[in-house]
Amino acid sequence: MLPVVVTMNGWSGNPNPGNVSNEQAMLDTRVATAFQVKKSCYGAWRLCQLLAKDGWCYNRKTIANSMKRQGLVAKWPEIQGNHP
Repeated sequence: MLPVVVTMNGWSGNPNPGNVSNEQAMLDTRVATAFQVKKSCYGAWRLCQLLAKDGWCYNRKTIANSMKRQGLVAKWPEIQGNHP
């Protein structure tokens, strides 16, 4: 049995800390791939929905943090025509 550290506020340790960076790397790869497929036009909210359709359910903030770590920023659409 793995040792578990519990503090006053609850869970305070990961019995398998090596998996966190591995899962984070996999998430970063998925986010970067989806971002490139959608030609840099999708932000965290739409990427979250896109990945959920593929069966990968992540929180929007988790995807936003992944994008921030990688320096991915969605493009704004260009406005067509004459606008005042």
